[in-house]
Amino acid sequence: MLKLYKFIFNKFLRIFAFGFVMASGRNFFGRICVHHQGGGHKFNYLIIDKFRYINEFGFIIRILKNYYRTAFVGLVIYDNGLTSFIMLTEGIFKGSRIFSGSDLLLYSNLKFGSTQKLFNISLFENISFIELFPYSGIKLARAAGVSSKIISKDNEKSVLKLTSGWVISLSNFCLASLGISSNIGWNYEVIKKSWD
Repeated sequence: MLKLYKFIFNKFLRIFAFGFVMASGRNFFGRICVHHQGGGHKFNYLIIDKFRYINEFGFIIRILKNYYRTAFVGLVIYDNGLTSFIMLTEGIFKGSRIFSGSDLLLYSNLKFGSTQKLFNISLFENISFIELFPYSGIKLARAAGVSSKIISKDNEKSVLKLTSGWVISLSNFCLASLGISSNIGWNYEVIKKSWD
């Protein structure tokens, strides 16, 4: 089984990852317009599933640290055989079972990392990876250690308080993930200087 998971990971890493080319301060003619830019470490850009309307349970089979994002990224394989990379919340480990979708009504069965409509999430619950509009993909609360809370709701709208202190009103049909986004200790990482 482990060999199968390794095969799946290597195959999908080739499909969903590609090299990210820096512009290096060049314009559309290829001429340098801004000096002293470019170079740096090579890294792969992962294509993340930002919609998660699949309505299936799945297992996390790999957890990755992506250069382009502060939160951790997980490779999930669903019960119907589909595979994708998703952003992870705190408390998700290798082998955790999550739900991606909007049509599961049994809220009590959902765990951290699962998605659900704002309509079905209780008040003052920590949520992250939130859509601004239904079917628009996750836009809010994506950084490491960030979350929002639903402070009130009615039949059409939910009022959220973001980490920045802003209070916004969103449709109840927007998706959100339960829990705080992963890699809470990212703020405390020390980036050493060249003389250290």
